[in-house]
Amino acid sequence: VERGEAIGPRVLTAGPYFDHRPSHLGWIGGVNSADEARQLFDSWKRRIDGVKVYTSIQEPELVAVIGSAHEAGLRVVGHLDSVTATRAIELGIDGLEHGIFAMSELAGPAPDFFPTTPWLAKLAALDVDAPPMKALIASIVERHVVIDPTTVALQQLLPDFVAVADWKRFTAPESVKPIDDLFAMLRQEASKQGPQWLEALHGALRKQNQFVKAVHDRGGIVVA
Repeated sequence: VERGEAIGPRVLTAGPYFDHRPSHLGWIGGVNSADEARQLFDSWKRRIDGVKVYTSIQEPELVAVIGSAHEAGLRVVGHLDSVTATRAIELGIDGLEHGIFAMSELAGPAPDFFPTTPWLAKLAALDVDAPPMKALIASIVERHVVIDPTTVALQQLLPDFVAVADWKRFTAPESVKPIDDLFAMLRQEASKQGPQWLEALHGALRKQNQFVKAVHDRGGIVVA
C-alpha cells in the first residue's frame, strides 16, 4: 500500500511498546537500560511512524527513546506511571495517553488491575484551578503536548454504559471474543464494588472532563 502497489488505508504504526522489563503486560518484551532502549529503537526506526512508551519505563530509558526518536523525526507518546507527566513533559515527550488516569503525580501510581476507591477518590478530589494543576496544564499547552484522554476506557465500567457505535463491525472476528471476555471480566469486577466506588468513579470521570476542557480552553491539543 505504501508503495502504491495496492489499495488500502494509510496505516501509521508505533511498533513495539517501549517499557522497562518486566512489563506489567506479559507480551511486552521491555528493556533494562538506556542502551537497550536505543538498540530497540534502532532496529525499528525505519519501519515505524512514532513511538509509544509504557507504564514501567525508567527515566534514563525514556530519555534515550525521546532523544533517538526526535533525532529520527519521530514523535513519542506515553501511557505513563513510573515517570510523572510533569517530568516526561520536561524531558520532551510529545503526547500523553489517558489524561489524569495516567499522571502518577496526581493520585499516586495506578492500581495494577482495577481502579480502587481510594485512588479514584483522590482523582475526584483534584482542583483543576489549583496552582499545581494550572502549572501542569500550562506546561502541556506551552510545550504543545497532545492529550489523548480515552475517557471511555473508564466510562465502560459504569452500569448504564452504552457504546456509541457497534465496535464489533470494525474489529477482526478473531479479536471479538477476547475483547468481549475482557469487558465481561471488568464489568463483573465493577459489579462487586459498592456505592462509594461508583461515586468515586463518577467523580474521577467528571474531573477528567474538567481537565480536558481546561487544556482545550487554554489552546491545548486534544485528540480522540
